[in-house]
Amino acid sequence: MDLRQLRYFIAVAEEGNYSRAAERLHISQPPLSQQIKSLEGALRVTLFERGRHGARLTRAGEALLTRARRIVDDCDSVEHQVRRVAEGLEGYLRIGIINSVMYGPLPLTLRQFQLHNPGVEWTLHELLPDQQYEALARGRIDVGFSCSAAARSDLRSILVYAQPLVVAMAADHPLAGAPRVSLRQLSGDAFVLLNMQSPMIRNVLAACLREGVEPRVMHESIDPETVLGLVGAGVGVSVLPASLSATRRDDVSYVPLGARGLDADLHATVRREHALPALERFLALLEDVTRTWHREVFGDGAAPGGAGWAGTRRRDLMDDIKDDIKDDIKADIKDDIKRNVRRKAGRKVRPASSPP
Repeated sequence: MDLRQLRYFIAVAEEGNYSRAAERLHISQPPLSQQIKSLEGALRVTLFERGRHGARLTRAGEALLTRARRIVDDCDSVEHQVRRVAEGLEGYLRIGIINSVMYGPLPLTLRQFQLHNPGVEWTLHELLPDQQYEALARGRIDVGFSCSAAARSDLRSILVYAQPLVVAMAADHPLAGAPRVSLRQLSGDAFVLLNMQSPMIRNVLAACLREGVEPRVMHESIDPETVLGLVGAGVGVSVLPASLSATRRDDVSYVPLGARGLDADLHATVRREHALPALERFLALLEDVTRTWHREVFGDGAAPGGAGWAGTRRRDLMDDIKDDIKDDIKADIKDDIKRNVRRKAGRKVRPASSPP
């Protein structure tokens, strides 16, 4: 007994006639009759009473019809669901995050994704970057978001957006109005930091030591709100991803950190050989939302307290444009020189005795 035979059986039972059932199934009548006989042979029962007026179900046929419809419906439902999963329209996503990620475009992306993909469920798992990498390798999460890229052959990190670091300080801090601040300028300040197991924070602390600054850490927290609350109270300063500068507080100022080699670029890390259509749809949506979020939050590129990461990228772009203009000017000068040389070479030299 197979699914095709059950579909043929249901058609004959509902039409009560082999000819009409064959027409409905778009096949000729002999193959249909043969499949019904095969089904009866497999079940060792008679399913239809055949007569001049068509085919009428036997008691055994009536019992089979109820189950056959349920089986066919279940199979159709499974096929539909599997196709939707393959297209990324159903399934589930397990997303690893660090807390500071929730101050960027990710929450809006999750909301939009839920609205447009109601068949895909998602869960958030708060994990440090190293914990995310391990969870990815073990298949416990499907994607991880953090401010560091994985250096593992089995994982692949994708840049979501670039962002520098900012120094969060009390609004009345002497450096609150500065256009930029260095780590050395913070040598007299206490630090209130996010989790020091984070690679980003470890890099900041290592940079402090290279600059001859012995960081005095007053408090450490995994919650950005706790950090900002302590900073606003004047307990210390903090080094944070620039996206957190969109969190407006009257008691906190944000100043870009002037330190080469330090950044808080957001990366999405996945298994190198992943095959999750729903994840691909999610990452594509995140890319679109990120562009809109960037414009709305940072506007003309100036983040609170100074030039934000949007401004930094725009300055880089302007530098590229200036370089292109310089190259064009150099090319024009070379062309002018060549034309002048050719023009002079084509002139006739006048004899010395010739009148002017």
